[in-house]
Amino acid sequence: MRRSAPAFESLKEARKVLWIIEPQTKIKHQLLRQYVDPWMNILLLNQKRYGHKEELIYFDGFSGPGVYWRDRRKEAKCLGSP
Repeated sequence: MRRSAPAFESLKEARKVLWIIEPQTKIKHQLLRQYVDPWMNILLLNQKRYGHKEELIYFDGFSGPGVYWRDRRKEAKCLGSP
């Protein structure tokens, strides 16, 4: 079920509202942990090997609020992208 994002007066106000985590978001987070984390380690090792600065920047163009409600009961929270 797709929903449109509510309109907020400010980013600070928007950050106070938590979303219920969607199944596709859970899958995305699983992929990030299983694939991106090891790949970043490989990239960092290569940077070190060739004498480059050990720094990587990852931008998530589809990131959410960073913290979500685990389910519709809104009793427990879970973290967003690792």
